[in-house]
Amino acid sequence: VHAVATDSLGRQSATATIAITAVHDPLANDNFVNRLTLTGASANVTGANVGASTEPGEPTGSGFTRWGATLWYTWTAPVNGTVRIDTFGSDFNTSLGVFTGTAVNSLNQVVFNDNASGMANVSLVTFNAQQGTTYQIQVGGIQGFFGGTPATGSYLLNLQMPPSVTITAPANNSFFLAGASFEIAANASSPHGPVT
Repeated sequence: VHAVATDSLGRQSATATIAITAVHDPLANDNFVNRLTLTGASANVTGANVGASTEPGEPTGSGFTRWGATLWYTWTAPVNGTVRIDTFGSDFNTSLGVFTGTAVNSLNQVVFNDNASGMANVSLVTFNAQQGTTYQIQVGGIQGFFGGTPATGSYLLNLQMPPSVTITAPANNSFFLAGASFEIAANASSPHGPVT
């Protein structure tokens, strides 16, 4: 790559080869207004929250569970269905929150988790998403009891909409005699394509 400059008298000057360096800011999504977009029925993102902050009005917990050093993502549900988001594979004590809303100081919490059941330092949330609804996803580090510096490190954020099966017949709370035959009807769906 080189540049050619022309002055007002028509004289031209060329530069030697120019090296261009592109730098990705790993904290580009530190503030809510700069959240990164996830798309589709599944997504996997790696990053680090080292150097991340919190901003005024941002959800940061209360009581014994407080978090900080947060990064933001936004995701719009492509279909109705169950969503699973986790931080499995992260190397620090993560927090994971999902919200609706468009301003950091007036978000509505959908779900939050500090430690996945039976596991320490990783988070897992599930919720029923509505097609076309935009969800704000906050990944952060847990602070020690009564404050302190939030945990930081490398994280892995995983989002999945697994296939689902809904039994449509018999109706809930139906009773059958022991040994009786009955038919079961179900609907199966997947955001990833047809279920066969």
